[in-house]
Amino acid sequence: MPSNKILTDYEKGRIDEGFADGKSQRQIALSISRSQKVVSNYLRNKEGYGTNRKGGRPCINNERVLRALGRAARSNKGKTALQLKEISGASGVKSTITRALRKKCRLKITGSTKILSLTKQHKLKRIAWAKEYIQNYSNNSIIWSDEKRFCFKGPDGYFKAWLGKNEIFKVCKERFCGGVHVWAAFVKDAIIGPYFLEKKQTFNSKKLYIFLCMYFMLISRYTEILEETLLPFLNKLSGPLPIFQHDNATPHVSRTTLKWFAEKNIVTMTFPPCSPDLNPIENLWSELSRLIYSENRTFGSREELIRAINKACEEIGKNKNGYLLNLHQSVLRRCIDVLERGGGETNY
Repeated sequence: MPSNKILTDYEKGRIDEGFADGKSQRQIALSISRSQKVVSNYLRNKEGYGTNRKGGRPCINNERVLRALGRAARSNKGKTALQLKEISGASGVKSTITRALRKKCRLKITGSTKILSLTKQHKLKRIAWAKEYIQNYSNNSIIWSDEKRFCFKGPDGYFKAWLGKNEIFKVCKERFCGGVHVWAAFVKDAIIGPYFLEKKQTFNSKKLYIFLCMYFMLISRYTEILEETLLPFLNKLSGPLPIFQHDNATPHVSRTTLKWFAEKNIVTMTFPPCSPDLNPIENLWSELSRLIYSENRTFGSREELIRAINKACEEIGKNKNGYLLNLHQSVLRRCIDVLERGGGETNY
């Protein structure tokens, strides 16, 4: 007989009879083809044996609240777990709400992910950079910078939302649709920028798309962006200047750009190629996309999209929970993760 079934009245009688005759628990268990543990549990508590008791604390949210939480997640795509908690009136910390969404509401975080094509040389450079950061930069103030394009018709796919089994989230798959190019940076608790490309982004052909991308990141244009956004921020600081980080794009490492940084006495950080997972500003782009495209929002004009981007940046800048500081502090954990994976891709 399977061991997971409770004892029958006949088996209980056999146990009581054997125990009265002075038999051992092992002998009784063999006589009824049960485990010794089952016999021991019954003899220890005859009255309470067989009652169904669940261990642990009871669920903090009842079924009604859980249903409201599921409805809030399905009707508010792109909202975080804590925002869904406020909408539905649920109780608990972030991990409690996340667990309820996954297990009770049967939802999961869905979004496209970037797959890095890392060669052996890439991994060696990532390992070297991680070691250098831990030794020299982990206690320094660093400005993390990058560029991104926001589309009129929705996020470009690097976006996460709570979705059910057969649900989908609308993303912009048109490579040459309209949008806005943005440069931005952040340092611990402040966002620098954003800076918007002046020309209107209307892509009618692949050649025009490439031309505008090159126009946006021309060497002279990049230094102008830094002149208008970075220098005013640095001039307000007292004490040593933060270290500036950018990737290895051609305008970033040109002789003209390097000369500009040397003239302004700004120290730059070398960054490994093919490593967006090591740059915390990628997580900032994801958070901005979540705020900008909440509730499947789309935009009909460049000015409307720019207003939404500025509003999202202000909202993140006023975040009292230290979101930007947490992103900065996560770089140390990313470096440790890279070293443990031998330079391989991380989960950030």
